[in-house]
Amino acid sequence: MRSWIVVVLAGCASQSSSSPPPAAPAPVAAVPASADANNAQMLPPSYANAHRVEGSILIVPDDMDKMKMVERKLTRVIHSAKLCITVDGRVGSVTMLRSSGIPNFDEKIRKRILGWRYTPFQINGKPAPVCTTLSVVYNQPLPERR
Repeated sequence: MRSWIVVVLAGCASQSSSSPPPAAPAPVAAVPASADANNAQMLPPSYANAHRVEGSILIVPDDMDKMKMVERKLTRVIHSAKLCITVDGRVGSVTMLRSSGIPNFDEKIRKRILGWRYTPFQINGKPAPVCTTLSVVYNQPLPERR
């Protein structure tokens, strides 16, 4: 049985690795360095992803979660989250926007994202906290009947 993962950076088309990085967003008002996730600047997912320097986007359910998918006859699960990045480039919070329906997989995704690191963001030349969204899509074909 072959399975595959797609990470969708919400609202953006995928780019090949040979493409130049996306253009910087339009200038915005400076966000105070002490801002929390509620007033951090939202960034397009493709722009934020281009600045991720640590952590893999390939997140796979464990075998028990794959079995749950088979039992439920699910061929695809989708998890969406909002992540907020601190002024030093660490992920400060992850808020689930859509559950995959597999609680253990949702928690695995949250923990992995919390370990990601980004190049610190600046808005108008000042360090700034930012937030973005992403979706993890895991596809798994149902086993063939014999």
